[in-house]
Amino acid sequence: MYTICPKRDEHRPDRVVDPAGPVSICPVCGHRQAFVRRPLLAVGGASGSGKSSLCQALLGRVTGGADFVQGQLDFNHWLRTEGPSTAADYRLVDTQAMDVSRATAGVADWIEARLVG
Repeated sequence: MYTICPKRDEHRPDRVVDPAGPVSICPVCGHRQAFVRRPLLAVGGASGSGKSSLCQALLGRVTGGADFVQGQLDFNHWLRTEGPSTAADYRLVDTQAMDVSRATAGVADWIEARLVG
């Protein structure tokens, strides 16, 4: 979602989202900026549970670094503040009893089903 109002060139993290668009709306001037809503994949689990292997299989590389950590923190903040009031499509994929290839296939199917259209 866009957090910078292109009309006023100001960062506004408090922008409102109209899911019918979807559009991001500046709370000051009302400018509406369309955006494409993509599925969000959040991978979590205990240390050594296969998170990195799953991500590597899905993306072809292991993510990391300061930008990745900041992205996780931003998502955590969003999930705590906005998550309960959103109509987002959530699906829990419990991979505890799955090997990496089976978990990868399940997650890839979920992503591909939401990218169609």
